[in-house]
Amino acid sequence: MTALNPKLLKAIDERLDELVEMTEQIMEQTKVYGRQCPECKQWYEPEKKECDKCRKGTHEILEEHQLRNLENLANATDSVKVLELFVRYQMGRHSEWRHNNFGNQVIEDFRKLREMAKGVAQGQEKVVHLHLIRLYLGFLVREFVARRPRE
Repeated sequence: MTALNPKLLKAIDERLDELVEMTEQIMEQTKVYGRQCPECKQWYEPEKKECDKCRKGTHEILEEHQLRNLENLANATDSVKVLELFVRYQMGRHSEWRHNNFGNQVIEDFRKLREMAKGVAQGQEKVVHLHLIRLYLGFLVREFVARRPRE
């Protein structure tokens, strides 16, 4: 991994609020932090363990470890394409990643971050892009956990 100079780090730090807002937005739009009834497909808040309609147990839509796996991969690779492939792979394997278009929105956010990187990068677009993705995924995990109260 290439180290970023202080000037680039400062420019990135000035955009941290935008990254956090992106994670808030994707969680609000997709609601993958909640639970769902497998029978009725009704969405529920994370603490709701039973469906109001059919009384069957609800299940978590997405689990924290699934997001952490993506975050860990981002910290281990220098390829955005590898990250996009992982998300598409997860979408093929797990319906949770397709819930309310979650996986596609993550990939779209990666593309938005590429544009953001172009605005601050000064010739280091790829390095800045990966740094922004790593920050974004860390914030995404935190936002996900924050919306799911622990028992």
